[in-house]
Amino acid sequence: TVKADVTGSTGNIGMEIESASSVVTTAGAVSGSFPLAGNLMSMTSADDLAEVTLGSATYAGGTINAGTMNATLLSLPFQVSNKAVDLKYISFKQVGSIPVDAIQNLTLYVNGVKVGNSVALSADNRVTFDLSSAPVRLATGSTTVELRGDIVKGSDRTFSFSLQTASDAVLTDINY
Repeated sequence: TVKADVTGSTGNIGMEIESASSVVTTAGAVSGSFPLAGNLMSMTSADDLAEVTLGSATYAGGTINAGTMNATLLSLPFQVSNKAVDLKYISFKQVGSIPVDAIQNLTLYVNGVKVGNSVALSADNRVTFDLSSAPVRLATGSTTVELRGDIVKGSDRTFSFSLQTASDAVLTDINY
């Protein structure tokens, strides 16, 4: 999958891999006929796209004791305008000193309702929810997205979860 933020609304856009040395992999050698190019796509514009604005996050503050279940670790206000969007993917980065097994049963909630399956914090300190097979519809207006989890250990440790880049969340307009 290739994702990009594109500005402008005219012209063509395409992707190309120039040579085998342009591919980085840990799975072995890369071979094939290069350059490898996809189709050119025409740019267009739309004036009725959905818009999503993220407000200021609320973080778990103060002290949370081990044994606290279903603690709200991060709360994000989303404001959806023009038309509904589908939330297909969201990935949070954990920054802090906790070991990856200190918080378990990490769960995503939308407006207080659990969505998707509980997941574990990965070795690279990310918690990712792939909702592409059953996207969550966010209606126009205010929506609260929360990350919750069970605090099982981590005395005198710190943590914080956040979205780091635009690609950490995939929301699509329901008409496009």
